[in-house]
Amino acid sequence: MKIYIVFIIQVLLTTFCLAAGSSIPRGYHVLKEISLTQGLGAEGTIQLLVDHRINEKTDLDTTPENARNGILRLLGPNGSETSRKLLKKPRVDIELMKGNVGHNIFLFVTEDWSIEFGSYNGPISALYTLKGNRLAEVKPKMAFMRSLKTEWKVKERGRGGLPEIFEVRCRPDFNSSIADMKFKITYSHFLFDGARWKLRKREVPGFWESESKFPSEELFP
Repeated sequence: MKIYIVFIIQVLLTTFCLAAGSSIPRGYHVLKEISLTQGLGAEGTIQLLVDHRINEKTDLDTTPENARNGILRLLGPNGSETSRKLLKKPRVDIELMKGNVGHNIFLFVTEDWSIEFGSYNGPISALYTLKGNRLAEVKPKMAFMRSLKTEWKVKERGRGGLPEIFEVRCRPDFNSSIADMKFKITYSHFLFDGARWKLRKREVPGFWESESKFPSEELFP
């Protein structure tokens, strides 16, 4: 009888721990959820949690003051939380990278760093991957901004059917004089070879802003 009671207590404790591990933290709600069992060769769920006062249609200037920062977390196949990362901003988003990435899972995690003015700030999307039972940023870090003088795009099926990322940046050329400040454009080309990301880039004198058309892929090395 005593053994049976101990067994029941263990079952109840396990159930409680799993429920607690998967419960949504107070003050948050699930903004987005990605099931890894949908043809991704993995098990579990990726969740993005945001302050319960924030939703997809909320504009930046109406984000509640002192809003809680977003939470990115991974739930195992049994629904228990296996990994959590507290993000630095309340306005956040996630998007799965599609295309031929083999057994890898890549995820863009976007945090809105906009301050409503200036040419060099805006949403920044960091590339994450799944390592075992946790979510981690790709190393070396890959992060991409959208602003007046920075833009990027993903080509899901590039060379060999593998994904590519193109990023264009325009920055002051500090080798020029302040009185006659000139600009330079950096073309960065990230290619996935099936195992790792490789970067090619080149800089040229010039000026570009996001109000213009995105540069032709031929300009990227």
